[in-house]
Amino acid sequence: MTARNKAAVWKAAQRAVQGVTECQRCGAVSKVLQRHHPDYSKPTEVIVLCPRCHAAVHKKPPYQSTCVVCGKQFVAATHRHRAKLCSPECQSEYFRRLAKARREARSAANSQEAAHADL
Repeated sequence: MTARNKAAVWKAAQRAVQGVTECQRCGAVSKVLQRHHPDYSKPTEVIVLCPRCHAAVHKKPPYQSTCVVCGKQFVAATHRHRAKLCSPECQSEYFRRLAKARREARSAANSQEAAHADL
């Protein structure tokens, strides 16, 4: 979309909602209202929302994660990252397993070095 087309679309959307002074979702009367496009392919079809409702419309649903230790389904604390562990107990167990794997890898590397030193 060129800059000229983008400006034309923006103006058309602006004209489509002139005179609206309240949020079409919650009914709040506000000086600061925002236009929301449910379908970007139809730029003149806009909904006027207050900032709170506009943020709620764009908020992602919570992400369901599965704990790698116990297999339990849980909702991550934030939606921005995919959590792997459901509780502090599982976190302790996870790091205990990681430390054990590191120790085993280190002892295997040491035994290989000892075998090569004997040759």
